[in-house]
Amino acid sequence: MFDVASTSDVELTTTTTSFSDIVALQTTCGASGSELRCRSTSGTSTQLFRSLAPGRYYVTVATQATTGNINASVRFLTPTPVPANDSCAGAGELVPPFTRATGTLVDFEDDAPSGSCGGGGGADAFYRFTLTETQRLSAIVSRVGGSGSMAVVLRRAGCSGAEIRCASGDPTAAIDELLTAGTYFIQVEQSTWGGTPSDFTISAFFSAP
Repeated sequence: MFDVASTSDVELTTTTTSFSDIVALQTTCGASGSELRCRSTSGTSTQLFRSLAPGRYYVTVATQATTGNINASVRFLTPTPVPANDSCAGAGELVPPFTRATGTLVDFEDDAPSGSCGGGGGADAFYRFTLTETQRLSAIVSRVGGSGSMAVVLRRAGCSGAEIRCASGDPTAAIDELLTAGTYFIQVEQSTWGGTPSDFTISAFFSAP
């Protein structure tokens, strides 16, 4: 565990003798629901957490190694802003009839439930759009670098709202859906199992039904 006295970036480094570890940061020890992040790592891994609020945090390391030591260390840095679309409140805008944007999941947190097609508690980024009439949405998300499957989740009314569609693929995931007027949210997520957080591109096409 470690304590943050004032808002800080925190660099967490963990080392084991295994090539398949899971490292999680929690605000309540042993409570998966309090996880800020859960990542698949190997050997020595360094992760950056942006602008952690004051308080106590817990690091959990699960390893397949049966011998050797587990080492963990933290370094406190000057706080840097959290990217807006790391959370639902700062969801990026997708504007009809076409939007293409670049994004990243590097050093992003897990802020919403995974879709039914699975992200396994991986990092997520958020986008939103509003339709004034019935439209067909075709959305494509492609991983740029990194590794692991991408998932794109379409929801209505909020980032944790009812799921309309979930699709996954490596390195590209796509959905195609006929939607009525209203506000919708897209969650982009990357699998934690054997994956490395990466940049991505998102393209959203809107057309008449």
